[in-house]
Amino acid sequence: MKARAASKSVPRNGAAVLVKRVTVGAGQSKTVTVKLLPKKARKAITVKTRKTGRVAVRTDSAPRARIRVTVRATGSGVTPAAFTRTWKVR
Repeated sequence: MKARAASKSVPRNGAAVLVKRVTVGAGQSKTVTVKLLPKKARKAITVKTRKTGRVAVRTDSAPRARIRVTVRATGSGVTPAAFTRTWKVR
């Protein structure tokens, strides 16, 4: 997975790419979930995900918030693996 550094915060106004791409092993499938906290931030932050695993956000006068992205890789006969990263909106 190629992603933005967690120490690099997301701007309150503008766009940012959090995850560029996600690759999993042969015979595995990936699931990308995005969580925005607190709930009131959902009005000001738009999230777009692509088939490649790319996650991009656009903010418009967003309040202080946290964006959590979880990537899960699963497959038959494979132990599920998860990767989580959180960014701050500042």
